[in-house]
Amino acid sequence: MARIVLRDLCKSYAGQQVIHGISMDIPNGEFVVIVGPSGCGKSTLLRMVAGLESITAGTIEINDKVVNDLEPRQRDIAMVFQNYALYPHMSVRENMAYGLKIAKMPKDEIEKSVARVAAMLELEPYLDRKPRALSGGQRQRVAMGRALVREPSAFLLDEPLSNLDAKLRVQMRLQIKDLHLRTGQTTLYVTHDQVEAMTLADRLIVMNKGVAEQIATPHEVYMHPASEFVAGFIGSPAMNIFTVRIEDGAAVLPGGHRLPLAGLPANGDYRLGLRPEDLEVVDAATPAIPVMLRSVEWLGADAFGYGVIEGSETLVTLRLSGNTAFARGDRLHVAPQAGRLHVFAPETGKRVEVRA
Repeated sequence: MARIVLRDLCKSYAGQQVIHGISMDIPNGEFVVIVGPSGCGKSTLLRMVAGLESITAGTIEINDKVVNDLEPRQRDIAMVFQNYALYPHMSVRENMAYGLKIAKMPKDEIEKSVARVAAMLELEPYLDRKPRALSGGQRQRVAMGRALVREPSAFLLDEPLSNLDAKLRVQMRLQIKDLHLRTGQTTLYVTHDQVEAMTLADRLIVMNKGVAEQIATPHEVYMHPASEFVAGFIGSPAMNIFTVRIEDGAAVLPGGHRLPLAGLPANGDYRLGLRPEDLEVVDAATPAIPVMLRSVEWLGADAFGYGVIEGSETLVTLRLSGNTAFARGDRLHVAPQAGRLHVFAPETGKRVEVRA
């Protein structure tokens, strides 16, 4: 296992900075997921840790040793790529053993290591097959097995499940998490899929344009997003975020609707965030947001309603009970649950703490 420390890590291409001073201490055995949209710098950050990208400024330490100038093979890490990168002319057994063979490990030790990892990943029936005779999920397991036989200090995965279909991704996600719990290896995992990120991570690095917007547990990121970007990116369906005017303890919403709310900040213009599940249908006499439904997506026990705030074109997503019949054209009154407000400064996008 390895402790990895990033200190003010920066990366520039042709004078343009793409990674902006990221710092993080990753203790032994932690599973950290780097998540964000395409082009945000998450794979670049991972490749810097691996030694596949040079560092413009800052330091990377692995087990208290600065590795900035070390080659990838000297860092005692293993990386699994999106495209598997298997040798097509080699069997599964040969692919998994290749790195150990290059390291001149004794043949009997190689066989024991391959057998151990093949059993762990349920690959024993496929050891003599070539990659072309395997499914996508099996190839991904072989790529992971090739990394695991080396017993590296850290395990780096760059969008390893993005080539798989939805059902297989769920299965592989469970296998990766189970594998981490069994091996206890320090793991950095890159994905743009927030579901993968939330289910796998001990902690998240939420990236936006080369900046670590928030580094926290999945629960903290979901319940207390540090910025409007994080709030909108994490959560499905996405958080509702409106421009509002706060006046004397009430939020003036699009359409001119005035909604008294506890714990609001000082008077001024803000961005107000409300997750779909934190809006509940209330009696028309209760101070609430009037919403006209435009469509309903029924999912069985739950349903999602999509509508607009009356008097405006501002879209709202609601989580509704699947036990109640809702339809297009229904007029609902919805109110936020107490303590579930998210307020952001419009100039910076940063979170504004509200009073309990």
